[in-house]
Amino acid sequence: MRASGGAVARLLAFAVIGVCVAEGLNVSSVPERWTYWSNDEIAEYANLLASENPARCRAASIGKSAKGQDILVLSATTKPGVFLNAGMDVSGTPSFLYIGNMHGNEPLGRQLMVYMAEELCASPGKAPVANPAIRRILSSGVVHLLFTLNPDGFDLRRRENANGVDLNRNFPDAILGSGNMTLLGTEEPESLAIAGFASRLGASLVG
Repeated sequence: MRASGGAVARLLAFAVIGVCVAEGLNVSSVPERWTYWSNDEIAEYANLLASENPARCRAASIGKSAKGQDILVLSATTKPGVFLNAGMDVSGTPSFLYIGNMHGNEPLGRQLMVYMAEELCASPGKAPVANPAIRRILSSGVVHLLFTLNPDGFDLRRRENANGVDLNRNFPDAILGSGNMTLLGTEEPESLAIAGFASRLGASLVG
């Protein structure tokens, strides 16, 4: 029998709680585990993880939604020289970008990324990272977690953003454009934010 998405999320979260307790994160300080967190709760928690683990986690806004909400990315790595005083230098460092909640009414991915963020950042003050698999990932590249590309759609409980646009259909089409990926001028703020961030990652972006 195939487990439902909610069941999988609960099982994954339960496993992550065990990791977090073992590694010293105060899980009692976070919102209720078995619910979808609000945009503010995710942003607050991502910033908390980054502030407690500045050597390997950095939270930053890459732009604004149609209603002016921050589009937050949490980046994690232990590779030297990536985190600068202001910004990042990912040149020559493989990057993997996870994008959640492009459709506002599809929130499972954004919540799973919260648990992934815990896995990557949840052992404050400990070096090296205890889990060997995570240590291998963080020492060889950068993981970027974009929790919600469509925070307004999440609040409105609908697929589209606040302007009624399906963001998944709001990018240049390489097939229809015969390989031309030039922006058309009709992109929504969220689309421009992720396009700009992907452009900054450049050739480092491998997945």
